[in-house]
Amino acid sequence: LTSPDFVGNSMFNTFGNLALNPRAGLLFVDFSCGDVLTLTGAAEVVWDGPELAAFVGAERLLKFRLAEGLLLESAFGRRLNQLSESARAAVVVAAAAGSRDDVVTLERAWSRLGAHSEELADAERLRIISLEAGRLRFRHPLVRAVAYGAASAPDRRAAHAALAFALDGDALADERAWHVALAAAGPDEEAAATIEAVGRRAQGRSRRAALRALARAAALTPEGERRAQRELAAARAATEAGAWDEAAALLDSSKASGLAGESATEHLYLYAVVASKRDGDPAAAELLERAAAEVAPDDPERAALAEVQAAEVWMNWGEFERALAAAERAAALPF
Repeated sequence: LTSPDFVGNSMFNTFGNLALNPRAGLLFVDFSCGDVLTLTGAAEVVWDGPELAAFVGAERLLKFRLAEGLLLESAFGRRLNQLSESARAAVVVAAAAGSRDDVVTLERAWSRLGAHSEELADAERLRIISLEAGRLRFRHPLVRAVAYGAASAPDRRAAHAALAFALDGDALADERAWHVALAAAGPDEEAAATIEAVGRRAQGRSRRAALRALARAAALTPEGERRAQRELAAARAATEAGAWDEAAALLDSSKASGLAGESATEHLYLYAVVASKRDGDPAAAELLERAAAEVAPDDPERAALAEVQAAEVWMNWGEFERALAAAERAAALPF
């Protein structure tokens, strides 16, 4: 196996060890099922020559020669399979709870599924979890990932529904809303509205968190105008977060659902911004100019921003006259 080292990788910080001791190992983990692949062998650093030249921009190569490989299939999954059905359900609830590890809350969720903490003795014995001072801890993050990933979709939804039931009070509203959303098997307006509210509240705190919640709300909304509006709101959050590919996918979906009036204008503007960031070509600049013309009557500030972005694209392409024209249009807008 050959791995090129580029500027910024910081791999060189550890390469010196190989000059003293070439023995090396690689570990690959499948977090969905718990499979673990270990490779052992010897490694060397290639500093020059035709092999290095084949990787443009690489400063050096790390070559690993395999001596032995070992695949541990379902290393943690086998432990889970030794548990009773109700104990496995309780473990899945704990895994679905994320950082929520207080046993009082988990007990309420477990009771919803007919399970109890006493049934987790085997899980402790198998070193899957530990219960101490009213807290549940997984022995390793991989165990949590496998417990959740190996569960069936209906079992995961049941776990989230149980957690939504167990969480109450305004202070836990956002956490509960996520479990309500993750418990939904398909389009669900109530769940969509609940998680949409979470996204709105997150907008002033975390753009990524807002995007995640608003995108989930859109996905849970039945087909129609409301779904298109939620997809547009999620696309707006995606552009603010710099998630250009996700924004493009949401915009494509909302367009297919049909938009009109101000929503169509907003869609055009966002689409133009995404095109300028993803492609940055003359077509994107022209799209920005078109969007600026359409939004100018109602939102001259946004129109000016679109013109400035168009000017930047034109500058990058050496189209200075068109860049100047876009800048002049921006300056002429009343805002």
